[in-house]
Amino acid sequence: ILILIPMLLGCVYFGLQEARNGPWNIMDPIWFTVQTVTTIGYGDLSFDNVTTGRTFLILFIPFSVVTVGAALANMSEVMEDMKALRRERELLNR
Repeated sequence: ILILIPMLLGCVYFGLQEARNGPWNIMDPIWFTVQTVTTIGYGDLSFDNVTTGRTFLILFIPFSVVTVGAALANMSEVMEDMKALRRERELLNR
């Protein structure tokens, strides 16, 4: 769920701001958000309103990277806990 917060925030912003002001179609805000959140940044899309878009990205990029990083760390921790519980059960069942 934590990963969805920056994805939804980016899609809503780019969908409302950039798609209606520029030549972006309905999938472009989703594509641009995925590129930004994953820090890939192919550079195939650009802003028509550079000032507003850059201002949003100055806040959005650190927020999304930290949020997604925290979510991935949390998922990793849960997986490690599950492995530890399995090992514990195997040892107790011997």
